[in-house]
Amino acid sequence: MDSASAWFERHGWKATLFGRLIPAIRTLISTPAGMVAMPMRAFLLYSTLGSLVWITALTVAGYMLHGQYHVVADYIDPLSKVVVLAVVGLYLYRLVTHKEEKPQA
Repeated sequence: MDSASAWFERHGWKATLFGRLIPAIRTLISTPAGMVAMPMRAFLLYSTLGSLVWITALTVAGYMLHGQYHVVADYIDPLSKVVVLAVVGLYLYRLVTHKEEKPQA
């Protein structure tokens, strides 16, 4: 927790801005921001900017790909399966190799 908090304190605005562009991270980025007491105005500013970039990218992609879903699906479907397998594989690897930290006295 301490190292994660320290990392967020160093990269908070970047993590908030770019975290809104990454699926799964975008829903969780508020938690570390709250844990390190990121100022509300800064959080709202960078969160809004990141969300606007994401929404704009999706809107432009939807407009450009209108009627071409079958072409996009041919690329996205295998790629999404690779991403899911990679995430599950990383989780299993970390689960197997995790070492319990001994509490310091």
